[in-house]
Amino acid sequence: MTMLENQTRRCIYCTEILPFNLFNSEHVIQNCMTEGAGIQDNLTLEPSEFASCVCIECNSYLGATLDEPFGRDSIEGTLRFIKGKKKRKAIKNQHWNRVRLKSDGNAGLITGAESKMLFDGTEMFTRPNSQVQIRNIASGMVESFEENRFEVLIERQQEFDFSSLTLIASENLTDSQWQMLKTKLENLLSKIGKKIESSSELKTFGGVEETILQGNYDEILLRAIAKIAFNYMTVVFNELDSSVIFLPGLDEIRAYIRHGTKPSFVAVEKVDECMSALSTMSHSVRLQCAMNETMVASARICLFNQIVWQVILSRDLEGVAANTQSGHQWCFDSEKCFRIY
Repeated sequence: MTMLENQTRRCIYCTEILPFNLFNSEHVIQNCMTEGAGIQDNLTLEPSEFASCVCIECNSYLGATLDEPFGRDSIEGTLRFIKGKKKRKAIKNQHWNRVRLKSDGNAGLITGAESKMLFDGTEMFTRPNSQVQIRNIASGMVESFEENRFEVLIERQQEFDFSSLTLIASENLTDSQWQMLKTKLENLLSKIGKKIESSSELKTFGGVEETILQGNYDEILLRAIAKIAFNYMTVVFNELDSSVIFLPGLDEIRAYIRHGTKPSFVAVEKVDECMSALSTMSHSVRLQCAMNETMVASARICLFNQIVWQVILSRDLEGVAANTQSGHQWCFDSEKCFRIY
């Protein structure tokens, strides 16, 4: 037995003190976001004599409850395929519960048509789903409803201009399936004295550049983003003072990530500014601890140079030196992870 195997460590998430052999490696950014990019020197939390790290139980639990949905059901997860950083045949494993693909109206398509992304063994393409489109009277915008949401037309009938209603069939429907879909909608509309005004069949269209990604970021996905920030903060303070990560000021964000307990502050929110004018495709994480009446610890996270997220790790982190800053970039072109300041 080695000296380290004789020791104990404390998990940054459950805070339990456990034998050294009950800890394993944890990626700062989920491995599913970097695995296809060939990133060398990837940032990880490794069990060692002095470093704070993650126990196997927490690593497994958070991987299944946060990391997997983040990879398979977020905009960032979908971008792995669009950017060519994930084998495209695996697109069939995406869940599409929190992510919507909509036509931007190019190539003669109906703007906003709900679609799905597929791979035919050679290239990615997008196929519109069967759906109803109808104009909202107040906003003037066209809304789309797939078959499992047709009932919304009844529930919100006062909001819609039924003269604009169009039933769209996906090209892969058989004639009998198309007739069944049309009959289902006709029967539903007859309850409120309405009818189908027009119908059409949308063919498979071009590449993924003709779609707009829309995401519903629920607490699961927001906790996954917060986890990136907390992991990164741990890496930074493992070099400075590994005990910082266990300060009481971080207990709220720790409980949010591990258990879903909402903190007293908004932990994760999308910001509208660009993180930087990066010329290459990359991920970036930046940490700052700054005095603003109290010591505030926050991070900015941007994956694939797309959405920028701000994560508040603590609103009152006593015991940390002011102006602690650190940033890393995961560059796909150079296949390296390196410090940017």
